[in-house]
Parts: sequence; C-alpha cells; structure tokens
Amino acid sequence: MLNLNNKKYLTYLLLIFPPALVSGPFLPDLILTISTIYFLIFLIISKNLTFLYTNFFKIFVIFYLYITTRSFFTEEILFSLKNTFFYFRFFIFAYLIKYLIIYEKFFLNLFCKSFLITLVIISFDAIIEYIYGVHWLFDKSSYQEFTGNYRISGLFDEEFILGGFIVSFFPIILLLHYSFIDPKKIKLRYLSLIFFFILFVIVVLISGERASLAKLGIVSILTIFFT
Repeated sequence: MLNLNNKKYLTYLLLIFPPALVSGPFLPDLILTISTIYFLIFLIISKNLTFLYTNFFKIFVIFYLYITTRSFFTEEILFSLKNTFFYFRFFIFAYLIKYLIIYEKFFLNLFCKSFLITLVIISFDAIIEYIYGVHWLFDKSSYQEFTGNYRISGLFDEEFILGGFIVSFFPIILLLHYSFIDPKKIKLRYLSLIFFFILFVIVVLISGERASLAKLGIVSILTIFFT
C-alpha cells in the first residue's frame, strides 16, 4: 500500500523531472501535477500546511486572483481559464522543491546530478548531429525548417530550443555541482567546472540561436564572476 506520508516518493518523482523536460510538455506537466497533488496530501496528513503560508504566498494569491479575473474579460474565456485557473500548481511545485531541499539531506545533490546528466546527454547528442549532419534517432531531412537552412535541435526534434534550454539551466546546475565537490579536491572542482562550461558553450554556439547567444554572454560573465 502506498504510504502518502513518505517523502521519498516525491524525491523519486522530481529526479525524473529533468530528463522528462526533453520529451515535450506532457511528461513534465504530468510529473508536476502528480507531485503537487501528492505534496498537498502529504502536508495535510502531516498537519503542516503552514509551510506554505509565507509572504510569498500572499503575493502569489494576489497575482493568481489578478490573472484569473482577467481571463473572464477575454474573448476566449475557457481557453484563457485553462491556462490561469490551474496556475497555482507552479507555486506548490516551487514549495515542494524548497521542502525537499530543507528536509531531504541528499535531494539537492541528486537533483543537480540528474539535471547535469540530462544536459550532458543533450550536449553530446547535439555535437554528434553537428559533426555528422544527421540525427541518429530520427530522420530530419524532410523537416521544412531544415530545407536550405540546417539547424541543430538535437533531442528536441522539430523544436529549436536547444540553445535556450542549455542557457536556462546550466549556470545554476553547474555552480551547484561545483559546490558539492569536496573543497579539498580543488583541481577536480576547477577541471569539472571548465569542462562542462566549455561543453555547454559549444552546444549553444552550434545551435545557432541568436537570443541564446546573447544570454550566453551575460551568463558567462556572471558565472566567472560568482565562481
């Protein structure tokens, strides 16, 4: 029988969240929905709903009521409500991650590794596609976007979000990875940081996304500064 008072299930769900992001919107949204419902039930059973009651909660409630109310003044009310009414799950999901970071000792380290492995697989896959001109998982030659203007999308198939995905996540994941390495192993810390940084920069460059390149410049400066 499923023990709803066990935080381990929440940890397992979130560890598969990073690779699920690559598959498209369905799996991440499913994991997010299941984990937030489970988390709410867990808080109710453990009588710990006060964990959600912070100043951020008050700000979010005001924002949530604002966007939901605005939906009633649009031409497509049902379509708009579909996006705004269930928006609260993102708030709960953020608190779920916060809760696990506080109360699950190894969660942040494991979550970071899951994200880092996902980014590395995406990166090597994109480099292979760039070098050989074809994708080993599926044939892209018939895609309209590739006719006369070849671009790298990697595991994202027809969605050209490779560069944006890497830039969005690699700075915080890379710095978290750096912090988890034993400070005594100073060479390993710097070598791993330099290796992954160069790898992700190369992938963003070959993705050909101009907006991502601009973000990369800012991220690179901030990463070097904070390191």
